[in-house]
Amino acid sequence: MVCCPIAPFYGRLVWLNPFGMAFPGASESSWFMLGAGGHTVWIDPERDAVTVLRWMDNAAAPKVMRGISEGLRAAR
Repeated sequence: MVCCPIAPFYGRLVWLNPFGMAFPGASESSWFMLGAGGHTVWIDPERDAVTVLRWMDNAAAPKVMRGISEGLRAAR
């Protein structure tokens, strides 16, 4: 994916996670599609996973993503 120079966390209509800063707890190679109502589609190539979340409070997102990421890592 090509990052936008103005906002390096955004590219081609998806949100990117360079340096793990935009979405703490998710891998740096992850990318996201975000929608209304806390709808999140999280694609994580490092974990070979696609996760769809609904009605997630944005404040809870890092904790939720960290928990899912740790669970996927432990399952391997």
